[in-house]
Amino acid sequence: MEAQTVTDSGEERIRSWLMAAADWGNEGLTWDHITAGIADGAYHLLANDDAAILLEPYQQADGRLNVCVLLAGGKLEGVERLLAEAETIARDSGAFKLTVIGREGWRSLAKKIGYRTEAVHYSKDL
Repeated sequence: MEAQTVTDSGEERIRSWLMAAADWGNEGLTWDHITAGIADGAYHLLANDDAAILLEPYQQADGRLNVCVLLAGGKLEGVERLLAEAETIARDSGAFKLTVIGREGWRSLAKKIGYRTEAVHYSKDL
């Protein structure tokens, strides 16, 4: 995956979608962190008129490439279209899997488009 920059005229719209997702997930990500990660190739941004998703490719311990949908925001239909694009990009990059981290509400869409639950993430504020 190649490094990118966020120069789109829809930057504010993309920012609002992704930051809402980051705030919900309490990931501690800032917009500066996201744009720096996009610029240096740590993240890959996909966006359309209705949604945006942020991909994070990473090597697993066994050396295989996994691509994670780290953040997604906007209209669900737009996210669904971007997931199809992300699958193609991940496959073309040699990834063996695309992983989506999402809220419970994602379950119905994920199942509809062929994703399965592999694990459940639990957390407790300390």
